[in-house]
Amino acid sequence: MVDLTAEKRQELWHALTVLQKETLLAHKKYRLQSLFLTENFLEDKAWQFADFKEDPFYPKGENKLYCRCGRQVKYQFILVSTETGELMPLGSTHFAQHLGVPELVAHQVRSGLHQIDRGLDLILQQVAVGLHFPEKLYREAQVRQLLPKLPAEVAERLQAFAVADLPIYQEDQQVLFEVLKQANKGRQESRSWQPQRVGRKQTQTKDNPLEELIRHLRHVELGERIEVAAFADYLGESQRTLRRWLGLLMGGRFAVQVRQVGDDYYRIK
Repeated sequence: MVDLTAEKRQELWHALTVLQKETLLAHKKYRLQSLFLTENFLEDKAWQFADFKEDPFYPKGENKLYCRCGRQVKYQFILVSTETGELMPLGSTHFAQHLGVPELVAHQVRSGLHQIDRGLDLILQQVAVGLHFPEKLYREAQVRQLLPKLPAEVAERLQAFAVADLPIYQEDQQVLFEVLKQANKGRQESRSWQPQRVGRKQTQTKDNPLEELIRHLRHVELGERIEVAAFADYLGESQRTLRRWLGLLMGGRFAVQVRQVGDDYYRIK
């Protein structure tokens, strides 16, 4: 992943559809709210997280946002008093100062926001190179009635991203892979691959390792990332073995073809 400049981020953001923008903003707000709740940032219960706003064109945006101190901010956290209903708009850097919480907590807020932003930047970059929602992978889980096994938050996000045709977060992809992997346990089709010895006649069966790989890759969309670590874990194989078999699919001799575009991932051609 390449770190985006503010200018590049704005350029990629403008390329999204209205629905894609609304979907990403809604789920960013939800993830921030979850961050506040799960990390217990507001332990005294006097204030609760109410809303989050972002000025994507900071500091030159038309709809400027401000901290309670009057400083213009890119991110505005809006907290509400549980006693009086008072709203308090805060910037991330002044979170500790104005709310009276430890600096460590403020640092955790900024760190959590940074991680959420990095996930969003990755999606922007994936859209820019033509990636879409992993429809085939999602459909497989849907047909096999595995979606109810997903955490409610992940299932809701996948459904929304499917409608908006957005690539999914890496952590959501990991969860989806894990559910499919667990469902494959004990099935004949999920046996570990065994390299066939040279020098004796082999019978082609559905357990042929190359056929197994091709069968799974047919569930991957054209241009979609094939992350070596996640895919190897899903198939129950070592990364070294997976790289060897992916190498065979780079020569143009098979119906499914891939190309290596990084140290840790490939794409379907």
